Amino acid sequence: MESSFYFEIITPKGKPYVAKVKSLIVPGEKGRFGVLANHPALITTCTPGKLKIREELDNELWFNTG
Repeated sequence: MESSFYFEIITPKGKPYVAKVKSLIVPGEKGRFGVLANHPALITTCTPGKLKIREELDNELWFNTG
């Protein structure tokens, strides 16, 4: 079973991040939620807050969504 997945951040100004990642923690309208490999397809909007990305080599990145 695959342990990483393709992820991209899309904004009106372009794609500031595109990579294969292990996991995400995303701020959503009903609270933060996690996404792991093999999660069903998902298109959603984020609320202002911190988006945590764990890359394939276990580096952690944070993006401000607000």
